[in-house]
Amino acid sequence: MTPEDLATLEALAESTSRGAFEPAKLCFPAQLAYVEDESRFITAVCSRQCGKTTGSAIRLFTRALKYAGTRHVYITVARTDAKEIIWDDLQELNERFALGGVVNQTDLSITLPNRSVILLRGAKDKKDISRLRGRRFKTVVIDEAQNFPPQDLFDLIFKVLRASLMRYKGAVAVIGTPGALAIIEDTFYALTQNQEWTHHHWTILDNPWIEDARAEIDRAMREMGVDESSPVIRREFFGEFVSDTRALVWTYDALKNDFTDDLLPKGTWQYVIGVDLGYEDPDAVVVWGWTEQSPDVFCVYEFREQHLITSELAEVLKPLFEKYKPVKAVIDELGGGKKTAEELRKRHGLYFEPAKSTEKLTCINLFNDGLRTGRARVKKGSKLHGELMRTQWLASARGLKVDDRHFHPDLAMAGAYAYREATAYYFVEPPPPLTKEQERQKRIDDHFAEMAAAEQDAWMDGGMPEPTW
Repeated sequence: MTPEDLATLEALAESTSRGAFEPAKLCFPAQLAYVEDESRFITAVCSRQCGKTTGSAIRLFTRALKYAGTRHVYITVARTDAKEIIWDDLQELNERFALGGVVNQTDLSITLPNRSVILLRGAKDKKDISRLRGRRFKTVVIDEAQNFPPQDLFDLIFKVLRASLMRYKGAVAVIGTPGALAIIEDTFYALTQNQEWTHHHWTILDNPWIEDARAEIDRAMREMGVDESSPVIRREFFGEFVSDTRALVWTYDALKNDFTDDLLPKGTWQYVIGVDLGYEDPDAVVVWGWTEQSPDVFCVYEFREQHLITSELAEVLKPLFEKYKPVKAVIDELGGGKKTAEELRKRHGLYFEPAKSTEKLTCINLFNDGLRTGRARVKKGSKLHGELMRTQWLASARGLKVDDRHFHPDLAMAGAYAYREATAYYFVEPPPPLTKEQERQKRIDDHFAEMAAAEQDAWMDGGMPEPTW
């Protein structure tokens, strides 16, 4: 819970004391429209500090109290994020209005007297998403939607949750602040443009619990040295989708960099493997391949999964070494990775060279050069595709760094380390085919060159060959 959220709840508590739980008295108009919306498919595009977290907590309780014996879930990328964002708000509302919910701190759930349950869950990877399969929900709130990889968000909504809503005619609300790309390939943006869904929008300026919001925005602009036209200001404070490729780490362009299997070149393939190690953050593996017939490097394999021990990771890697027979394999040994890398080498016979992760910016720049020139090719709809679309820079005291506060671009970094080792950039474009006249002239030139060589050999041997004309 942020200080602003706490102030909002304290203000609510002071104005309502221990009265009845009445959303109309708790919410300002734009927020209330979202809370009470009975549409089944909803988006809410908001600015920062606009009260969407408090609104989502009130929405979950409102529907849980209204529909007895039903399940209501709040989802963010990571379960820890869900706890940090909304858990205190839910507990505060439960206590302040004596709603009688039984709080389970381990399961992050609140069970109400009418047997309805509010749950907090994460959907960081395929395993997390699969755990939500087969459940029946009356309400789903997917928060910070801009932080989900586009394919993961699509799979979560349409392949897992869509069926879970059918039994009780449940509703899903997808909410967040605009990301740095307003393109249809971004699932959150695409949903906000879907005419089958109901859409909400409000900003910090609509939130009466934030004093002098306009002055705070003006101060932020002065500190940043920008005006209201700045994409950052439009996104963060006005909740508007404004593309800003400068905010993105990767110079990814779907038109240049996407590929489908039918575009793969023929020839003799060579491969490199890159590994970015993690545990809470997933382990990630990327395989790049190329042939002598093309200057392009293709991502032919990707893998991302968390909570793997070394032997489990080895079982993923061994078939890749057997299948691709890489000319080089690199692994990030920073952050305690050296121990894992050594075990992969000595116990499992998988030889990796240390990735030049201390030269992270150099790896990023080289990979970006491949993306910018269209030589780095990524499969459309892949997880790497999703990471490249949404990884942003974060300003720090030491300059810009990769923003990994909400997710770590594991595949993108594994890809960057390995791309540096690909040798496809040595490719030399073959000369164009000769015209008929050029072929005729080449035959004449070759003939006279052979004659001259024969005459030189004859002089060296002390004789002259018979004329050939």
